[in-house]
Amino acid sequence: MDLSPPAPNISVTPAKAHFLVGDAVSISCTAPAPPGTDRIQAFRFNGTSGWASDVRTSRRTSVHTFRVTKPHDGGFHTCSYSVVRRGGRVLHSPPSRTVVIDVRDRPTQPNLTVTPSGLTVQGQPLLFLCMAPPSKAPRRHFRFLRDELEVSEGIVEGSGSARLRVERSGQNQTGNFSCSYEEMTEGHWIASYPSEAVAVVVEDPCPPPVLWVEPPSGVVTAGQRLHLTCSASQRHFRRRFRFFRDGVELTPGDLIDDAISDVTGDGSQLVFPQISPEFSGNFSCLLEEEVGGAWVEAPPSEGVAVVVMDLSPPAPNISVTPAKAHFLVGDAVSISCTAPAPPGTDRIQAFRFNGTSGWASDVRTSRRTSVHTFRVTKPHDGGFHTCSYSVVRRGGRVLHSPPSRTVVIDVRDRPTQPNLTVTPSGLTVQGQPLLFLCMAPPSKAPRRHFRFLRDELEVSEGIVEGSGSARLRVERSGQNQTGNFSCSYEEMTEGHWIASYPSEAVAVVVEDPCPPPVLWVEPPSGVVTAGQRLHLTCSASQRHFRRRFRFFRDGVELTPGDLIDDAISDVTGDGSQLVFPQISPEFSGNFSCLLEEEVGGAWVEAPPSEGVAVVVMDLSPPAPNISVTPAKAHFLVGDAVSISCTAPAPPGTDRIQAFRFNGTSGWASDVRTSRRTSVHTFRVTKPHDGGFHTCSYSVVRRGGRVLHSPPSRTVVIDVRDRPTQPNLTVTPSGLTVQGQPLLFLCMAPPSKAPRRHFRFLRDELEVSEGIVEGSGSARLRVERSGQNQTGNFSCSYEEMTEGHWIASYPSEAVAVVVEDPCPPPVLWVEPPSGVVTAGQRLRLTCSASQRHFRRRFRFFRDGVELTPGDLIDDAISDVTGDGSQLVFPRISPEFSGNFSCLLEEEVGGAWVEAPPSEGMAVVVMGGFSSPAEFEFPPLVIGGVVGVALTLLVILLAAWLGWRRRSQWGGGEDLDPKMSPDRLF
Repeated sequence: MDLSPPAPNISVTPAKAHFLVGDAVSISCTAPAPPGTDRIQAFRFNGTSGWASDVRTSRRTSVHTFRVTKPHDGGFHTCSYSVVRRGGRVLHSPPSRTVVIDVRDRPTQPNLTVTPSGLTVQGQPLLFLCMAPPSKAPRRHFRFLRDELEVSEGIVEGSGSARLRVERSGQNQTGNFSCSYEEMTEGHWIASYPSEAVAVVVEDPCPPPVLWVEPPSGVVTAGQRLHLTCSASQRHFRRRFRFFRDGVELTPGDLIDDAISDVTGDGSQLVFPQISPEFSGNFSCLLEEEVGGAWVEAPPSEGVAVVVMDLSPPAPNISVTPAKAHFLVGDAVSISCTAPAPPGTDRIQAFRFNGTSGWASDVRTSRRTSVHTFRVTKPHDGGFHTCSYSVVRRGGRVLHSPPSRTVVIDVRDRPTQPNLTVTPSGLTVQGQPLLFLCMAPPSKAPRRHFRFLRDELEVSEGIVEGSGSARLRVERSGQNQTGNFSCSYEEMTEGHWIASYPSEAVAVVVEDPCPPPVLWVEPPSGVVTAGQRLHLTCSASQRHFRRRFRFFRDGVELTPGDLIDDAISDVTGDGSQLVFPQISPEFSGNFSCLLEEEVGGAWVEAPPSEGVAVVVMDLSPPAPNISVTPAKAHFLVGDAVSISCTAPAPPGTDRIQAFRFNGTSGWASDVRTSRRTSVHTFRVTKPHDGGFHTCSYSVVRRGGRVLHSPPSRTVVIDVRDRPTQPNLTVTPSGLTVQGQPLLFLCMAPPSKAPRRHFRFLRDELEVSEGIVEGSGSARLRVERSGQNQTGNFSCSYEEMTEGHWIASYPSEAVAVVVEDPCPPPVLWVEPPSGVVTAGQRLRLTCSASQRHFRRRFRFFRDGVELTPGDLIDDAISDVTGDGSQLVFPRISPEFSGNFSCLLEEEVGGAWVEAPPSEGMAVVVMGGFSSPAEFEFPPLVIGGVVGVALTLLVILLAAWLGWRRRSQWGGGEDLDPKMSPDRLF
């Protein structure tokens, strides 16, 4: 035996005690120099988790590089290799020594809690606390998720925990919440395992309860029972009910001694066994639910008026006409109710008739007698009946009488339902007959009449009636017979046709006739060499009937006596199979199959399948010779390869018909030619074009029989893979603001290629400007980013190898989002007018819509920033979800001025300012100084100057008047045509 080659050497780069998620690891496997003519064929790398990677190469060293994505990527790893010895024998080496790659697990999952609980009502606050275990990591960053979507607002982070506060919960907070954190470890952000999910359900506010009163009218006689029920649908909260009369709550001290309060499943009850008149009024109730430790009120119920009346008048008399022991469906019945003569000024107002089935009929009349007449339509119209009446007393009080004695109206039930059957069954095939039989129970009725229904529609054709039964016959069933069939009958009783109850429905399904089956042959061509396997499969879609299959050859059924000894027949789920393990030439012919279904106890044939021709040929011709041009150890993407297939000279009258070329990846190419040699040429476009290749040919013998040769020996075309994908990064990050710079760095792995050329793509379109290439990397610089930079960026490179430019695999895509510049914030002042009295409260709110960047706010007064040293002692600054607030609990006069605010966003590590808000003028009034601080001399000087200016104006006016009089003679002879401009 041949000895296996020695084990290879294995090493891991970089040499680290442990690796983190995201690290790149390279495993190098080096084989000893093979002796003699042996040559290395391939390497195999194996891992603990069961993965294996094969690398086909003739070099002594192979490197397997991967990136750690989970702890299972670590563990024990080995490698081995295989060599090819003289004669093509392949020998495999034993595995190398084991190397251990220790991958640190992700940080432990945090603990997430919600306060007060995960079940709350819309509008209530929620507080989520995410607690991470102790750690030595210098930095942490927390994230909250709802149904796998990140929540970004209302988060306050600490060193070992973070809080998410929802001020007013709504329906959009319903879902499964979880949290996680990232730790900065050795320059990487390592994400922890997510916390256990916390389910939060935010329910709608509780609707108002419903108050029911018994009796429903709310009118009750003094001393009788009054029943109040406050009901509301059950929810997930603890609750309590409160009752009110005329807006005042009914506390235990307000109730009479024998009032009973009880809590039921859907509400609460308040019962007065003997109500007194002073309890008349408007009753209502209120529901409170305990949500997170606090009682939350629902809106109150609608009010119900309760009237407690004095003693009722006497009961009336009742009678039934006609006076019969029993009634039938269709009979007319009259119930008469007569009240005694009312005393004094009382007058009759109305009558009420009541039945057992819950119906009631009110008749408004002032007469002493009222009659209620109805026709019996069903047995429930009978039963117990009573009547009562109401009278109006002085002052408008309405009193109700007690019910009359009970009278019984006995209504005979309908005849019993018949029994309906269908023959042969309710499942049949189109064209088969159906017979329905409707059997009625024995009866003394002189006459009967039967009816058949399909889907509540009457069927009138094909019915034959007897004394106690009827038949419905369908000669050829069709799709219109599919449906639910039922039957009933009518009996002549006391001159009336009384309809029976309908029978139970019988479902009938009429399916389409069975389509012909499909016959498949393997091999699909139907051409098989004598002694080989032939496989026939007769298939049809599964239906609701039992079935059987039959096979035929040249129109004659293949019975067990016709088959050769080793033929196998088998039934599968969708059909039947007939297998000839070694077929003989005499079984050539046209094969077909037939399907039969058992419908109602009879076998119904489907149309036969289409015929399939089977040709059993003699022995195959010898295998051809195969060669590859050019003869190279390996090929590159872009190389042209020619595979030549040469067949031996065919004997006798045989002639070559065609060649077939096959590849490992499953492709096949057929060439029709009578020549002995055929060449298949193709250009390598991808690594999968390599692998194992064979060829074969077919010849035509006397009589037109076609024989196929076995495949040639296997040739291997080794295609080198494309260069490894580069790594693309963007600085400062993929999320930026319009106008900010972006720098893309495309790093290619080390290579011995003499020349490289890099390309950058955005959404599959090449980017040509701003690229600077180096030996192993390239940079794409965008000085001022804009909306046209939003998209998925990737890069690749080409290497010059043996005179060809070979393109690498593209890098992983980097998503870039360029958002619009931040708009100016809006400054709100409270009070809105901006005028406030000294000592009162002033609130400034700087608000802006939330974006994806960290931000900070700054406030200004008259263009000067308000730093902590500028504020009075009790000023309060607070950051909210949509902005920031500056609150002066007691404003002082020196803070009057023009206020504004500014927003800054942290974009890529730098703070970018948005335009400032519009200014808001704030005036602080009533800020008088104390007498000790009042400066009197300036006021005196100002008053003196004012008086002097007033005297000067008076003297100037007098001089001008004197001048005019002296010029125009006192002013009596002024020319009316003189222009006013000439007076001065």
